[in-house]
Amino acid sequence: MYYDKRSWVLYALIYMKFKVNNMNVNVMLDSSATHTFVSNRLMGELGLQLSSSHITIKTMNVNA
Repeated sequence: MYYDKRSWVLYALIYMKFKVNNMNVNVMLDSSATHTFVSNRLMGELGLQLSSSHITIKTMNVNA
């Protein structure tokens, strides 16, 4: 966890264990990340496939 004195924002890396399709997966969540990544290898091991989505997620810029 670290604190940016210029923007008054506290950033954190959170490590968690998830179960996906009955397989245990270790994940890292980054509170300041702008993108999410999953390797092709892991997707294959979990039996996941990419699909299109028309869902829009609105986020807030903490520096605005």
